[in-house]
Amino acid sequence: MRAAVDTRPATALLPTFATAAPAAIEESFPYGYRERLDWDEFAHRVYLIDDSRAAYPIYRAASRLTAGHNVTLADVLALCEAGELPRLMAALRPDDPGAGEQEPTDVLAILVRDALTRTGAVRWHMTWTGSARACAADGTVVDPDGIAGPRPTEPGEVLAGIGQMRSGASAYDVLLLPDGLVLAENPGAHQPGGWTDIHQLARFGSARLIAERHRFISVTSIAEARVSGQLTTKVALRLTDGTKIALRSRLSSPQLNEGSDRVFKEQLTRVG
Repeated sequence: MRAAVDTRPATALLPTFATAAPAAIEESFPYGYRERLDWDEFAHRVYLIDDSRAAYPIYRAASRLTAGHNVTLADVLALCEAGELPRLMAALRPDDPGAGEQEPTDVLAILVRDALTRTGAVRWHMTWTGSARACAADGTVVDPDGIAGPRPTEPGEVLAGIGQMRSGASAYDVLLLPDGLVLAENPGAHQPGGWTDIHQLARFGSARLIAERHRFISVTSIAEARVSGQLTTKVALRLTDGTKIALRSRLSSPQLNEGSDRVFKEQLTRVG
């Protein structure tokens, strides 16, 4: 015969646990001059330190671009609005070798979270049943990592992309947008503003911002478009001003997403 399972917490065995536990701590641990913190304050301090450490190399990189000494979140956001996010990511790498694996939105989320924690707009609380939770001043549970907003490139803004397409002696990472093509000549990841691959290029900002920083060919300026090839993709464009542009991918050319070559053919053959 199996005994019934006692589901009561272990503290039920010691009715005076609420007073015995603090007394045991007082006897066994010499506090001395050390500050005493409750669990919620302890959790908040831990997150505050971790967030500050994560934000420091980003602010340090931003200061090199702005020649400023006390760079704030507002300064970093101003850099992004000015289209300097690629340069910021490039400047970040000497301080943070792992930055190449981070997405720009991850970097911005770190700064937003640090600002929220440091100013006290968000406080962290111990839950005991999982990770600490962040709460606003009114007690509402919030997601600090989600407050940074949506990804810079919203789903659907960039339809497809093919990297390392040759056009004469130049190589371009080509993005297909609903209203045209972006031809981005990659200066190399080791150069300011450079990127490592077409995936990183597509994450550098909104489709509008990417188009502003690189050569943009509007759909309305394309008189004729032909896409051919099986193993590789060949794009031939004739613009309304008579200019001809020929692009050809290589077998090793990376695609932004699976089937980008098919999307190029489907979309461009409708143009002109």
